[in-house]
Formats: sequence, C-alpha cells, structure tokens
Amino acid sequence: MKKRNIILVAAIGLLLATVVLMWPESEPICHGKKLSEWVGDLDHVTWQINTQPQGQTQHKALTQENTVEADFAITEIGTNALPFLRKIILSHEPALKTAFIRFLKKQSFIKQKIPDESFRHSRAIQVCAILDKIAQPLVLPLAENFSRLDPVSQMYARGWLMNLGPEAEAAIPFLLENMSGTNNPTSYETAHVIARISTRHPDLAIPGLKQIKKSTDPLLRTAAQSALWELGAE
Repeated sequence: MKKRNIILVAAIGLLLATVVLMWPESEPICHGKKLSEWVGDLDHVTWQINTQPQGQTQHKALTQENTVEADFAITEIGTNALPFLRKIILSHEPALKTAFIRFLKKQSFIKQKIPDESFRHSRAIQVCAILDKIAQPLVLPLAENFSRLDPVSQMYARGWLMNLGPEAEAAIPFLLENMSGTNNPTSYETAHVIARISTRHPDLAIPGLKQIKKSTDPLLRTAAQSALWELGAE
C-alpha cells in the first residue's frame, strides 16, 4: 500500500509539473489562433540566395506552399508579436527545468509534447524571418543571446540577419565575439554574415576581423580574411 501511495503521489506531481510547463503564455491572436499555433503550421524555413539585378545577393526566407496562410497571419500580427518573441529569444531555461523536460520526453505515463528551449528559440527566429524588417528591433536581443543558441537556431539567426543586411549591424560585436570562439565550426558562415551586414559601416567590423585574422587557428584566419576581402579591406 505504501509503495502504491508513493507511485500515486509521484504521478500527481508529474502531472502538476507538466501542467505548469504547458500553461499558456499571453500571446497575440489572429483569426482565432494564437501566434504559437500559426508557428506550428510552419513546416520549416529554408534559405535561398537570390541574385539581384545589381549583382548583389540576398538571403530570403522561403516556406513551403502549405504554410502561406501561416505566413500571412504572422505578418498580420506584425509588431504585436515582438514582445512575445523577445521574451522567447532572451529566455534561458534553468538546468533543472531542462533536465525535467528531458525526463518527460523519456517517460511513458504522460504523452504530451513539451517544446524545449531550443525548439522555442528556432521557432521564434523563424517568425522573425517572416516578419523581416518589422522584427528589426529584435536584432540586438537576438545578438546578445546568439552564443547561447543551439546550432539550428544559430543557423536560422544567421539567415535572418543576412536578409536584413545593414539593418542588422547592431549584431556585429556579438557575432565577432562568437566567431572568435575556440573550435567554432561555423566561424566561416558567421564571418560571411558579418561582412554582409557591415557594408554600410565597415569600420564596425574591420578592426575585429583583423584581430581574429591573427589567430593561430587556420579556420579562423581564413574566415576573417574572406570577410575582409568582401569588405574590400584585403
């Protein structure tokens, strides 16, 4: 009987903890659906380089055809989505919460998908990509949190920043810091983004890139040299 009571208490505790994790946050609504529900309709966002008439290239966020309705709804929500997205982008789950979510994914008592921090970050950045310049005020908070993002979220972030071009120049110092990290396999991609978003004010990036070029890491040196070449500083 005692063992049964312990199991019952543990099950109730697990259920209550799950309810807390799943408790809906205040978020904008469009056509009767919350922003997170519209985001859930997105299959994925891919990045395609489009060549412009002037010979310049632009990274543009594209979605599959069946996500067009979600795109329109998210665009209609517009700036009303920014406070909600900012909160997600800056969120940093405590280790205990992360461990508990992992436990919930493994157990079989409660079958409920609970989005973890990485999933929420990547989805929020996808929304930023759809909003494009409307979400420009979120460039700085995204850049401040860039190094803490998982690789997939960083990939989406680089794509959106690339698409914004010089409008994303506030991210330059943080991207330089991230790029210069030890054993960073994405330094070349980050250097490319830095070059593209600093075309209006190259001096924001050139000193940092020249410093990185002095690194003993050949990958970092090559990445920095490539970005400097794009900026006409090599």
